[in-house]
Amino acid sequence: MMKENGFIFLVDDSTTVSNILSAVIQGIGDLTVQDFQTGELMIQQLSVDKPKLIILDYILDTKDTGAMNGADVLKHIRSEGLEIPVIMLTGINDEKTLSELKTMEFDAIIHKDSDNLFEQLQETVKELLALNNGD
Repeated sequence: MMKENGFIFLVDDSTTVSNILSAVIQGIGDLTVQDFQTGELMIQQLSVDKPKLIILDYILDTKDTGAMNGADVLKHIRSEGLEIPVIMLTGINDEKTLSELKTMEFDAIIHKDSDNLFEQLQETVKELLALNNGD
């Protein structure tokens, strides 16, 4: 029997993308995914719950034009001293932005246009959860 891996926070302003990614992540095993449409909503929940892992989209302002982007959300998480692993999931193709993201404290950056996006996401989640659990 697989041990309880806990829950993951998924932040993406697209409900369709969130639903697909949640299903992919839950396919790994005993995981619960809680999704948020903005980083601000996820940050509020962090004061109540500490997930095993956070997955952030970069662009989070399609519904709320003033919303923080994924990089700003990561900065907030780290400024709170939280060592929760964070995966950046992005469709950004701008080299300058991608270079900046690579200098930040993300545990992984996965491009949404990747041919094997779902497999890559599942493998990365498994690896980070294993590290986080001390396996």
